[in-house]
Amino acid sequence: MKRFSVAAAVSAAAAVGLAGALAAAGPAAASDGPCTTADGVTVIVDASAVGGSISQRCAPDKPSSGLDALRRAGFTWSPVSSQPGMVCRIDSRPAPSEQSCASSPPANAYWGYFRANRGGDWKYSSVGAASTPIAGGVEGWVFLTGGQRPPGIKPPAVLQRTESLPAKTATPITTPKAKPHSGSTSGSGATPSAAGSAAKSAAVDSPVAPPGATSSAGVPAAAAGNAVSADPAAAQPVTAEALDPAAAGGGSAISTVLGLAIVGVLVSAAVVMGIRRRRTS
Repeated sequence: MKRFSVAAAVSAAAAVGLAGALAAAGPAAASDGPCTTADGVTVIVDASAVGGSISQRCAPDKPSSGLDALRRAGFTWSPVSSQPGMVCRIDSRPAPSEQSCASSPPANAYWGYFRANRGGDWKYSSVGAASTPIAGGVEGWVFLTGGQRPPGIKPPAVLQRTESLPAKTATPITTPKAKPHSGSTSGSGATPSAAGSAAKSAAVDSPVAPPGATSSAGVPAAAAGNAVSADPAAAQPVTAEALDPAAAGGGSAISTVLGLAIVGVLVSAAVVMGIRRRRTS
């Protein structure tokens, strides 16, 4: 069985002056079970090797050292007389009949000191209990009778955050209002220019059929305007009269005027010729 030297046990002890003052002080207010806030340090004492049990308590208010955490968690402890920074007994264990605190305990019968993060693994501490504990961490004490083993229970789980996230506020979606066309006019007194602007606006705003769309008769919309009629008469070239009846009427009036002018000239010429013949006869 492996034996630890006295030097290894001393390395786990506290500073000499601080230990005496803390040993004289009584235990602080503590609570059973692990700490529920990040300010406290959870202290676990395993006295199963010397007839005791495993206790887990919370040392509140950010203990300044491992010895302070032990006291704040409600445990009493006694130092080694020759080395006041070294823990000899915790809660009167081991009993005075089993071990004296006059000198350093043997390497196979002393309180081992461990540290851990919550949710982590135990690690044997080599810095001594006079040092500052891990913030929100775990302190472990176990009476070792040979060999190095951590306390009989694992460090408590990581604290879960309980604060709730602020609820997200839904952003309202607003639909922009359609702006009226600046060139549109109302009433029957619309000017030709305004009517033309309205016609252009209507042409621009008219939806254009996408490629592949069909008309109501089932013909693709793109080809409906270019469809060839099966009626031969409908295939005849379009004349000016067909496009504009008023233009056709205008052409007939011009022909009539020209015809009357020619007739007038001929009548005048006949009258002049008749006068001349009478004078010569």
